Amino acid sequence: MLYEDYRREKMQALKAKDTFKNKVITGLMSDMTYRLKEKGEDLTAEECTQVVQKALKKAQEAYELAASRPDKQAESAKEIEILKGYLPKQLTAEEVSTELQTLFADVAPEKANKGMLMGRAMGALKGKADGRVISDAVDAWLKNA
Repeated sequence: MLYEDYRREKMQALKAKDTFKNKVITGLMSDMTYRLKEKGEDLTAEECTQVVQKALKKAQEAYELAASRPDKQAESAKEIEILKGYLPKQLTAEEVSTELQTLFADVAPEKANKGMLMGRAMGALKGKADGRVISDAVDAWLKNA
């Protein structure tokens, strides 16, 4: 999605009187505007997705930190669901493992190190899977190699 698509989503949320969704989208648009000013030109769809991923990570951290506050946790969970709706379908742990098997087919296990493998995996799976899932899959690959 591009910035203009988020603007349309915001207008739909306003018309539907969905104040929470409007608040979430407003935050995204604010972050995108900051990046836009920093960059000096329009954001690509990938850059907009990166902004959403960053916001999702913050919301997940807020959810974890609010363990003793069920009201805040419920709010964070609602925000997480809204943000996930703006991301492309994420790969599951099994799908990531399958991708890594083909990606690391030419890597000699004795010469492999996690840093090199993570760089390769993150480059290939950027935006398709969560970094934690990729890291866990790389650890499993190293253990089984």
